[in-house]
Amino acid sequence: MLFVSALCAAVVAALASRAIVARGWEAAPAEAPGPDLADFTAERKGRELALSRLVEEGRWETVEREAQALLDLDPISEVARAALERSREEIDARDRLEKALHLLEEGREEDALLGLLAIPEATEAGTRARVEAGPLRERVARRARADCLGLARAGRHEEALRRCRLHLDLTCGEEADPAVLQRQRWLERKLGLAGDAAWSCPQRSVAIVEAGGADVRAILRAWERGEAGDHAALRLERLAEKGDAEAARHAEAVREAEIRLREAASSLLDGELERAYRALGQAAATEERLLGRRRSLRYLELSERFARLALKRGLELSEKRRFREAREILRLAAELDPSNLDVLRALWRLEDAE
Repeated sequence: MLFVSALCAAVVAALASRAIVARGWEAAPAEAPGPDLADFTAERKGRELALSRLVEEGRWETVEREAQALLDLDPISEVARAALERSREEIDARDRLEKALHLLEEGREEDALLGLLAIPEATEAGTRARVEAGPLRERVARRARADCLGLARAGRHEEALRRCRLHLDLTCGEEADPAVLQRQRWLERKLGLAGDAAWSCPQRSVAIVEAGGADVRAILRAWERGEAGDHAALRLERLAEKGDAEAARHAEAVREAEIRLREAASSLLDGELERAYRALGQAAATEERLLGRRRSLRYLELSERFARLALKRGLELSEKRRFREAREILRLAAELDPSNLDVLRALWRLEDAE
């Protein structure tokens, strides 16, 4: 009897335990489903679009922060990686520009010039750096010339060689004083330098070197840097009146380019991107006759402005689901500057849009 009673008690306890567990299962709340692929894709695209706008606005610290956040969400996002790299380049270039301008304020012109020339041209700070470096380059080159000749006469040959090379590097041989170049070669022979060790021009704009005399080349270089502005054509015409045939030929081309650049600037102010595109295309064709593959600073600045406006217009049209129009305006920007990664990425994102 005792055995039967114990067995019955065990069975009752087991049944009670199962009932409690069952009630616990029934009472447990259902877990909410996690985000699916569609949610992830929507969030990623939204962040990429917001990041593209920040890049367009040039808010580089915010771009860096948001790009890193997007990489935390999607470690293989090419948009985030490109934006992060661009933001770091822009921030570094801006810091370099500030340091160079500070050196310039302190009167350390050669150090400032080296700092300005080291700033990548493709950055926003690079545009300002090129403008600042223009007149500074000329002043430093003049001083280097005087030092070159003076130190050579004083027998300080190694110091003279460094100053001669600096002058020739900055003028790139295009307007080098024959006395400086002659002294440079004499110093090289004196110090046993020849072959690869001898000085050679580090860079040269072939079209400008072949264009006219020294005065014509100086005017074209100033115009290329944006310093001469509308006066470049007038200065060339004055040389032409003195019988300079090369000046007469280039004056007409500069005048034509100036007209097209002004038309492009006016069109951009009015928001007429198609008209600005045509004007910039005509300006580029004219500048090619003057500068070869190089472009004037004003052309580069207007092209950058065109790209920014085209990106903004493209995003606005895309939000309105007017994808065909968005693609058309972005293609114009890509044709003007095939190296603009922001435009190319925006265009790529729209290629499959309906």
